[in-house]
Amino acid sequence: MEEVQQSEKIWSKNFIVTMIVSTFATTAVTMQMGSLPIYVSQLGGSKAMSGFIVGILGLAALVTRFPVGIWLDKYGRKRLLILGIVLLLLDFGFLTLYKTILILLVLRMVQ
Repeated sequence: MEEVQQSEKIWSKNFIVTMIVSTFATTAVTMQMGSLPIYVSQLGGSKAMSGFIVGILGLAALVTRFPVGIWLDKYGRKRLLILGIVLLLLDFGFLTLYKTILILLVLRMVQ
């Protein structure tokens, strides 16, 4: 029988921090799924625009998967995780400042 060597524990400090950060980021983005359509309608947008702003997240994710995968290998996962969290925090901050549907659409794509 071949013996399997264990090189690193999965429940490391880095893994736990990554899981906590990912949980909070995903929760924050997902919570907007219900509130964004209401916000768009309050800004004067149609139901179609409300649906588009919710759906643009999936479309943007689909388009960016390949380049982000390349960047992960090129720049490292930790750097991209930190960059992503900083961008997400800036994005949430800008969501509270700008109150136009076009800006909201762009910020949703950034998420």
